Amino acid sequence: MSVTYAQICDAIAATLATITQLKKVQSYDELTEDYGDLPMAQVYPEASDTDSRSGATDRTSFRAGVRVTEAMFHVDVPCRQRSHVDEDTRALVEMAELVQAKLEAQHVKPYFGLEGIRSFRWRWERVNFERSGGVLYPGVRFIIWATVF
Repeated sequence: MSVTYAQICDAIAATLATITQLKKVQSYDELTEDYGDLPMAQVYPEASDTDSRSGATDRTSFRAGVRVTEAMFHVDVPCRQRSHVDEDTRALVEMAELVQAKLEAQHVKPYFGLEGIRSFRWRWERVNFERSGGVLYPGVRFIIWATVF
């Protein structure tokens, strides 16, 4: 792999930190147990898959194969402490749109300002994050797959 998971997390976090509505953005080595300032984002690696295509790639020449890795990163965005479903949902929709717009703005290399990410894709889902005492925080989780080789 030409870049590390740590570098990718930091690059995604730095890109999201430019969203002024996010009060805090934490990369994998800065994560906290509590959600002090909301809305916030936490970026961390979740999984990876190397050579998922069993060598069926155009990234080979003279039989010297290149291993392609697709790494999955989570971006958790708790928006507010659970109180009123309409306000909670409005907050998470607004944050989903802001993060989506920032990801869509990454349309030319280097993605997230980091050489080595060859391509990426994402999806998001609504999540109720739970913290101590059963306190719920409605928000969104972006799942980003970065392709590196």
